[in-house]
Amino acid sequence: NLLAPDIEVVLRAAVVAGVGVIGCEPLAGGRLAAGADAPLAEALGFLLHGEPRTLPQAAIAWALSEPRLAAVIAGPRTAAQATEDAEASTVAPLPEADRERAVEAVLAVD
Repeated sequence: NLLAPDIEVVLRAAVVAGVGVIGCEPLAGGRLAAGADAPLAEALGFLLHGEPRTLPQAAIAWALSEPRLAAVIAGPRTAAQATEDAEASTVAPLPEADRERAVEAVLAVD
């Protein structure tokens, strides 16, 4: 899970070492799919004001907005998911306050 409690340690260490980090599973292993995790969906609901339109798009937009990530791998399973995931790039970058609030919300739920 990209938002593991020690992610800040990993990202800071990568910056110091001058290496990139690839964000895998920004959709939390499917937990952000429609109805998959109600507490998580509720915690991140604040991101759905206008754009992005779905929680998967919000998660990908967050990952694309994190300047310390060198790349993001979403791993869609269907063509429809690939299209939805790609649309997240049109709303990134998210405002810094939204990025920080999303991390706090996910860590509070986990």
